[in-house]
Amino acid sequence: MTNIQSGVRAMGSEVLGVGRNIWLAGLGVVAVVGEETKEKFGSLVKKGQAYSDTQADRVKSVKSWVGDMEKRAASTGDKVEGIIQKRVESGLHMMGIPTRDEIKLLIDRVERLSEQVAELNKQ
Repeated sequence: MTNIQSGVRAMGSEVLGVGRNIWLAGLGVVAVVGEETKEKFGSLVKKGQAYSDTQADRVKSVKSWVGDMEKRAASTGDKVEGIIQKRVESGLHMMGIPTRDEIKLLIDRVERLSEQVAELNKQ
């Protein structure tokens, strides 16, 4: 074998070695990226779960607050309704107009008196 042939073989061997190293480096990159991706993905899942839990607590807190406000509003509405009703009744009394309850009492009395009159007529 001549020096040229040996040189070519040595170069070819060297090129193959470099090519193989490039190939292995590429596989290493794929392996590292895969590992880091799994780690990052796991980390992101944990952070996402923690954030979700935090938001769930916030949503519960807001729902509770809204529920409290609804109860307060209903209570306040009932109080206002009572105040208005008393004022209207007072105004009606000032004008000499009987309230619904007073009219009902009168109707009940008239019915009882009618029953008593009917009993007396039977005798």
